[in-house]
Amino acid sequence: MYETFYGFKEKPFSMLPDPGFLFLGKKHQAALTLLEYGLLNHVGFCVISGEPGAGKTTILRALLKKVGDDTTVGLITNTHRSFGGLLDWILSAFNLHRANLTQVEMHQIFMEYLIEEYANQRSVLLIVDEAQNMTAEALEELRMLSNVNSEKDQLMQIILAGQPALKEMLRKPELEQFAQRIGVDYHLATLGLEETCGYIQHRLLTAGAEKDIFTPAACERIHNYSGGTPRLINLLCETVLVYGFADQLEIIDADLVDEMVQDRMKDSVVPIVNRDIAKQDNKEIIEKLEKNFPWIQSKGETQGLKPQTVISTDEKQQSFEHDAVPVINAVVETQSSVESLAGKTEENHNNKKIEGVKKEAGEPKSVRLQGAVGQIADNQVPGNKTSINADDRVLPAKKEAADIGGLRKRLVIYGVVAAVLGLVLIVSAIAIGYVNKTKSAVINNQLLELLKQKELENEQLQIEAAIEAEILMKEHEATLAKIKQEKETKEAAEKLVAEKLARERAAL
Repeated sequence: MYETFYGFKEKPFSMLPDPGFLFLGKKHQAALTLLEYGLLNHVGFCVISGEPGAGKTTILRALLKKVGDDTTVGLITNTHRSFGGLLDWILSAFNLHRANLTQVEMHQIFMEYLIEEYANQRSVLLIVDEAQNMTAEALEELRMLSNVNSEKDQLMQIILAGQPALKEMLRKPELEQFAQRIGVDYHLATLGLEETCGYIQHRLLTAGAEKDIFTPAACERIHNYSGGTPRLINLLCETVLVYGFADQLEIIDADLVDEMVQDRMKDSVVPIVNRDIAKQDNKEIIEKLEKNFPWIQSKGETQGLKPQTVISTDEKQQSFEHDAVPVINAVVETQSSVESLAGKTEENHNNKKIEGVKKEAGEPKSVRLQGAVGQIADNQVPGNKTSINADDRVLPAKKEAADIGGLRKRLVIYGVVAAVLGLVLIVSAIAIGYVNKTKSAVINNQLLELLKQKELENEQLQIEAAIEAEILMKEHEATLAKIKQEKETKEAAEKLVAEKLARERAAL
């Protein structure tokens, strides 16, 4: 509805957990990094908690995009008792469930599946979302399933995501053994003010915005009303964009946000954190926020979504002055040299003119009267037209010579300035290119070394995994053979007993 009016390609504040809109602030980046660390190091249990709407599910979906093809993922989102027991959930997550299976059969099917995946050098990852609905008995059963492992590797890794009630459950004494096996534990807190501004601007840019729509004051209001919870931020931003479109307002300001919350959402069930924030004086906070606000500059470009990367106008001016001063000084020195040279040239020209006048002084009197001496004599007579005509002939020549000399001076100055600036640009380009080339070479060498090291580690892991899988398979086959032998022995014994009883009955 409002997408075309504001220039969006899609809705920027959808309530669905779309990993394409994931804003990696400090908290969300830390959560995602810890989960990746847990998977890389084969940690048995990872737990991520947070308030409703904090972004846990979005982070899990972003993690799934980074999981390699050598990992089989099972996702459980319905953990309520009414959906069945734990093994029912797990088998359904890995497409192993069949009807009318007993608990023993389900357990046996899943164990064989884990061994088979490990033998094929594949990892198994189970993700349980909304895990706060699980009972202590279900968590303990999950811990028992995780006991299936080789000597060095976990056959199954588990990620639990839930609300703060999940952590309260895990603190219970009966789940102490479970808590001791948690290798990664992170609580996802709400966003701060600057993170909220970055979050809003990030989603606008991702949706295709090419200009600023929310003012810093409007973002500050939304942060205070939402408490920094991403889901509430989405809800408020979505609603205020609809109201802005209805009023044909291209800019969303604090007044429109206040109007929406105070008047149009006063009877809403939306859990607004602080409805009286509009009555408070936040002028100093907003002024400080405007200096570090991640403005949208032009098509697809920003000053940086992280406030610390924003460069203020004063800093830009200082940087320009720092870089330009040496060039300006060089130009000024060159200009002074040119002016000095031009001054000497003009002085030599005047000296030649004086020498010419002196030379004329040695000529006959009749000639001198027509020259400089005649001009001096005529100047002593007021209103003499001859002297005026002579001056009229001399002054245009001097003016023309001065104009030509000034033009030459300006041309020389402009040429020197252009040459100096061109030289500076060439040197800067060469230096930047050299630095970038050096950095690129170093980074490429480091990447090659890391890739070689990773390949060696993977080869070693594959060899170890194959050996351990072979051992497990042999043990499994030996167990089955033993069970079969015991069964055959038991059947033979029963057969002998039956035959003996039959003979006894026949004798009677």
